[in-house]
Amino acid sequence: DLSVIPTYGKHIAARLWKGEYNLRTLKCMNNGKKVIDFIKPDTNLEWFWSVVDASRLRPLLKTNYGQVDHGLLTAFTERWHSETGTFHLPLGEMTITLDDVSCLLHLPIDGKMLIHVGTSLNQDESVDMCNEFLNFNQVDCNKEFTKMKGSHISFAKLQQIYHDNLNNALQAESDELH
Repeated sequence: DLSVIPTYGKHIAARLWKGEYNLRTLKCMNNGKKVIDFIKPDTNLEWFWSVVDASRLRPLLKTNYGQVDHGLLTAFTERWHSETGTFHLPLGEMTITLDDVSCLLHLPIDGKMLIHVGTSLNQDESVDMCNEFLNFNQVDCNKEFTKMKGSHISFAKLQQIYHDNLNNALQAESDELH
């Protein structure tokens, strides 16, 4: 009944129920292993780890999953409805709460909520933020945004920026000591 959930006709579940998908078409994207493999400075470098600890996001460095059950992924995908933000399961509706995320990822959920003023940043504002916070020059940033078809940075580019900034900081610290 599309009057209840109007976009259901475009949902992957509709195609699954009609038998249009016979192969494994769903893929779980996981950058966890890539993050774990990031080169991180020694734990005694206060300037790096104090910022990570202040963000309280350090547990994310350990977040990863080695394998995903395809049947489970398909079942949850076909039961997710973005209109309601819930999974429609045989036993009833279920949603993932902020507390669930906190428990799974060991992240704190206290403090001030991030509130965005307006709907989004325009591309010039995004470039300025990338330049200021990531040390990502404006020309390269605009090229990346063009490649990504919006104000987005690919994981590979973000990893390169991280390593470049880390190497520059470690080199500056080494130069300062000599």
